[in-house]
Amino acid sequence: MISSMNASQRRTRLLPPVIGIALLLALGLWLIFSYANKERERDLHIWEALLGAVADTHARNVSQWLDAQTSVVQDLANNASVRFYLTQLAATEDKNISAENSAQIAYLRNLLEATAERNHFSRSAGVAKLPANVEFAADAGLVIVDKDGKTITESTGFRIDDTLRATMLEAIKSGKPALQDIYSNRRGEIVLGFVVPVFHVQQGNDSQMSPLGAIAGVKRAQDELFPLLSHKGTLTSSDEALLIRREVDAVSYITPLKDGTQALRKRLPLANPELSEAHALNRPGTFAHKRDYAGRDVLMISRAFTQAPWVMVEKVDANEALRESREHQRFLLITLILTLLAATAALVAAWWYGASAKERTISADLRAKSRELSQQTALLQQVMNGTPDLIFTIASGHLLFCNKALAEIVGEKSSLLAGKTLSSILGPAAAQPIDAMIQEAVNQGKAASRMLELEIGELRQIYYFSAIPI
Repeated sequence: MISSMNASQRRTRLLPPVIGIALLLALGLWLIFSYANKERERDLHIWEALLGAVADTHARNVSQWLDAQTSVVQDLANNASVRFYLTQLAATEDKNISAENSAQIAYLRNLLEATAERNHFSRSAGVAKLPANVEFAADAGLVIVDKDGKTITESTGFRIDDTLRATMLEAIKSGKPALQDIYSNRRGEIVLGFVVPVFHVQQGNDSQMSPLGAIAGVKRAQDELFPLLSHKGTLTSSDEALLIRREVDAVSYITPLKDGTQALRKRLPLANPELSEAHALNRPGTFAHKRDYAGRDVLMISRAFTQAPWVMVEKVDANEALRESREHQRFLLITLILTLLAATAALVAAWWYGASAKERTISADLRAKSRELSQQTALLQQVMNGTPDLIFTIASGHLLFCNKALAEIVGEKSSLLAGKTLSSILGPAAAQPIDAMIQEAVNQGKAASRMLELEIGELRQIYYFSAIPI
């Protein structure tokens, strides 16, 4: 029982320091992981700044290119000769005859040819210049239509299609410039157009009067637009910049992709929250760690355009970009955790040594006191055994201690009498008056003494008994 109590007391003493060490270890781990996480966030902020700078450059180049093409077409729409001819055409009853025979058609065509050559609206890239009397098809060019969408004149080789004509009619109806968004023409080329309405020669562009027609300039996207997104000086080997747009509930990729997918050939669900391009359309201008169209972990940032319904996505492979950062974080975690464990082990060892030293000191004191008590007990036993008087101690009706004189009278060893009642030792007749006197001393809280004639151990004689409460 004593051993069980000692074990329980030891567990109770050990519980507070164990809890304290566990809390200290947990706090240390939390601080270590918090520090590592801050290092990771710092590295992500660095990449956000780098990607943002590259994205701003690409977005600025694209915006300036769009503005430059619109400016070219706008200058044509503001040309006095163009506006005068359309004004004159609108007032002519027989427009077919006017269009065919007017000498101004030749001037307008030459104007379109010169502007197209100067600003690269002239012909498909890679097509050699042919004699004037040889027909060829051009994917890039300039065209003028009247207010009904009927073609007045076009640059060499260029033919307006239904998609472009519909956009020009919309611009005439609204009276505002319009962008013919990137599409695949009838030859399968990816092109885009810039449309500007043409107003009466005596009215401004902000007049309430309807436009007299429109001018459109069309270019192949691969000739000038797509090269603006190329990486001349790359951050990593996985850099990619691409243009996307929203098409109902899908992401449409309008530029060629790094996996070899051609422009306008890939569409993915817009509802996928982990898709980097979907994130770019839903939250343009933000930085994020997502998965791209190929399923790669990427760091991406986006930029929207005011001139077109596009969003540009600038991204790098996250594993490649964060390789050094992750190695640094891994080194920090391993080093700091090992340091924490070493410090904890040292603290536990110091506490254990201190506790052991204290226990050894306490144990030595207890052994010394135990020896002292044993010596005192032996001395007291010898003193009591040396008297012929009967000396014994009673607690709750049972014998706790007796001297040699009592044991010899009843013919038993002292150690065998402990725990027995007086009645079983002395007999009921002798025990009854003694028990009564003991009870009297206990009740009064003071010693009780009297002469008793008792028969103890087959010897009947008169005893002087004193009962003293302890």
